[in-house]
Amino acid sequence: NLNHKIIKAPKLFHSLLEYSDGELIDTTITELMEADFVSSDLKLKTALLNCEFNFLDSEIEFITKSQRKVWMECSTSILFNDNKKPIGFLQFMLDVTPLKQSNLSLKDMNAELANFMYKTSHDVRGPIVNILGLASIGKMTATNNDILQYFTLVEQSTQKLEHIFNDFKEVSFILNNEIRITTFDLKELICELLESIFFNKGKDIKMAKVKVQINLPSNFISTDKALLKKLIFHLVENAFEHNSYYDTSFTITVSKKSDQFYQLLFEDDGVGIPEEIHDKV
Repeated sequence: NLNHKIIKAPKLFHSLLEYSDGELIDTTITELMEADFVSSDLKLKTALLNCEFNFLDSEIEFITKSQRKVWMECSTSILFNDNKKPIGFLQFMLDVTPLKQSNLSLKDMNAELANFMYKTSHDVRGPIVNILGLASIGKMTATNNDILQYFTLVEQSTQKLEHIFNDFKEVSFILNNEIRITTFDLKELICELLESIFFNKGKDIKMAKVKVQINLPSNFISTDKALLKKLIFHLVENAFEHNSYYDTSFTITVSKKSDQFYQLLFEDDGVGIPEEIHDKV
């Protein structure tokens, strides 16, 4: 009701909070919530009473009888009588505890991984650089073809290890850096990345079948440049890494979906992923 007392609740709600059927009737619902969620729930209901919205969605953390946490996705609206006068609130709830717990566990694991990479990045990077340097010197000084081949294999394997290590560093970067919104020329950024990817592989970008289409009033967009740069780099590198650098037709199309969202579409004519395993991917 308008005093936030429960006047009707199904058996499942009682069961989830570990109460007997009917035991929660006349209980103030905010008493069942974790303290940090009480004020937000009251503000939401005030906004509904002021006719600012027809309904509002929220996430609420409840505390069970045994002090266990249960998370609910909640959609709240006003309950009216026959004369269209507000008499209470109607709240539809969905138990999302398993998903919430999985997300929290994932965040904890990501935080641990990021912390590990931060602490060990210098220690790991040093030996990798040393091995690459020694392999390069070995290739320059080796006179025996077999020895030269061994140094080449060591160099290639270490480069793969460096690539994996850099991927781990990407995770650390994303988790530990705040979003920084700047305005920049998107086409210029894409062209710089394309040239860098081809140059690093000893390829000539001028011989590639690459097209960049910016379907915007201006080439300038506002977003986190560093994160977008990493995203585009990995998608483009992956497209050419598993195809021919010169035979693959590759197109990047940028358009605006709304005031807040851009769409970046990456297309190539490579072999692709078999349709029967799309769902697994």
